[in-house]
Amino acid sequence: MANPVLHSRFHQMLRGTALVAVLCAAAWAIQGFIADQDSPQFKNAPQTGISEIADIPQEQASQPLSAEAFKVALWHAPTPPEQPKSTVAQRSTRVAFQLLAISTSMNEADKPVKYIVLYDPNEDKVHTLSIGQSINGYTVSNIQDDAVSLSQGTKTVRLELESGENG
Repeated sequence: MANPVLHSRFHQMLRGTALVAVLCAAAWAIQGFIADQDSPQFKNAPQTGISEIADIPQEQASQPLSAEAFKVALWHAPTPPEQPKSTVAQRSTRVAFQLLAISTSMNEADKPVKYIVLYDPNEDKVHTLSIGQSINGYTVSNIQDDAVSLSQGTKTVRLELESGENG
């Protein structure tokens, strides 16, 4: 069991320390109210850009704020310029595939065949495909050195390698 005398002294020291901290904080806070603005510490202080502070007349001070006071525009955000319309129809088809790599290997007839490596996050699988093969309804229609085209009916989606991934 703990010594009650030591326990009591500990709490007295803790309360004394807390009291000193509160008194110091209060003295620091009150110091700003007591200080005279003509004192040297305020004379050398940088100006804040307010040139004149005027008192509000008593009749205006007692009036409640109206909703009109909040309808003031604080800044103006100009409307963005209109984007030029492309003459080529853009398709906004998005696929979840990620193009990981494009490579070339030799087939049985010693002819080079390009293939791609795709990651499908929906299935959490990596697929290796060449031209003509399909994945989730998309057929590999073209393989370039840094991009691949996948077709689904009349839609074509182009996936590009990020810089440094071609190999």
